[in-house]
Amino acid sequence: LVDCAFDLVVIPTLRGKVPTLTAWLKRGDLLKERDRLVCYDAEDNARNTRPLFAEILGSDPVHYFKRELPPGDTWATPLPFGYPAERIRTLESQERLAQVAYAVEIWPWAVGGLRERLGEMIKREFGNRARVNLSQGGMRRLSVAQYHAVNRSCSVAVSPAGAGYHTNRHLEIIADGCAPVLELPWMQWPDAPADGEAAMYFRNEEDALEAVRVLLGDPARAHEMAKAAQRCLLAHHTPRRRAEEIVDVVGR
Repeated sequence: LVDCAFDLVVIPTLRGKVPTLTAWLKRGDLLKERDRLVCYDAEDNARNTRPLFAEILGSDPVHYFKRELPPGDTWATPLPFGYPAERIRTLESQERLAQVAYAVEIWPWAVGGLRERLGEMIKREFGNRARVNLSQGGMRRLSVAQYHAVNRSCSVAVSPAGAGYHTNRHLEIIADGCAPVLELPWMQWPDAPADGEAAMYFRNEEDALEAVRVLLGDPARAHEMAKAAQRCLLAHHTPRRRAEEIVDVVGR
């Protein structure tokens, strides 16, 4: 870094803070390369952290990407999560059992909210066709292997938003081969799975339940939707694709 021997540097936020990088950012020759410094805010909120980066860099960032960017806002370039292509579980030709998966953590801010209520409603309505795991404080949380095994046994999975809209769960259930029932985006999500083709979206609990009813009642449609969702993920939402998006912007 000190010798400017790089093509691109991505500077992320780290839990609301920006690395100071003081030892090398204050070098005059490095500051001349500011157009190759990319600032990326991956926090789970829509707060504009551009001033934090500006304070470190000594001027407004040339390239500023943000995970949670509100609709219509143009003060950053949206860059949601990506999911590794090698983790995609290729779907078999045979349709899966008509079961629905739902696994969430009930964080303190989520107690009594949609994600908890929805889990209880899915259990009541779909009974032994529902694989529901509501974890709180880490208690009763599935292991990573158990979580993916449950997803891969179900034809449908439901995913509400996280503290911000974007959550790895949206992409995990797609990679695991489920037809995704996702909370309607309230942050920018370029190339999101198409509604009715590669996903079904919900605004509230009843919307989600109706989507699950439709898909469990039509296994062939659920299977085709799961395949379409995986095609969308592979084309638009892998880390490689996110890196390409950064390089495309910086190269303009």
